[in-house]
Amino acid sequence: HERGGAIVRQAAWDSAGACHIVHEQAAHDIAVLASKDAARDAGLDVIAEHFGADVPNELQYLILARRHAWPLQPHADCPLRKVTLLASLYNNSAWLSAVTQALDDADAHVADIQTRLVMPSFDRAPEHQMLVTFVTAADAPPQRLQQRLRDLSTSLRMLGMYFSIACAS
Repeated sequence: HERGGAIVRQAAWDSAGACHIVHEQAAHDIAVLASKDAARDAGLDVIAEHFGADVPNELQYLILARRHAWPLQPHADCPLRKVTLLASLYNNSAWLSAVTQALDDADAHVADIQTRLVMPSFDRAPEHQMLVTFVTAADAPPQRLQQRLRDLSTSLRMLGMYFSIACAS
């Protein structure tokens, strides 16, 4: 469904299906989380291997695409907030799906997601650190989003949340 956000989601049954959709639409600026063989069969470039492969046989197939959006400019009378969330999740193979679902549930429109996987010592689970920037209505409290993220994962650790007023010019 569309709420005016900057991200388009497309479901695919499997890795080959995700790659086929991107290839058939001759789409640009799109990332597909899929198997290396399926990407090569569809003529797509493989830019990273073993992404999200920390749990065997548990891979989700995603297509992420950025829609054209207006640049955000600060205005005093703006009803929107641009929020940057810094958090980490431990031992959660479906972290990307959980975070995007929580943002959608909180009526937040994703602008950017940056992540890195931290492999700690042998006695601790992998940690996914993420920096998520999104736009939300000023009257939608960030506490709602924080609670939704905590509901999705008991291993979530909030490291910080930063706000600025932002509107399309």
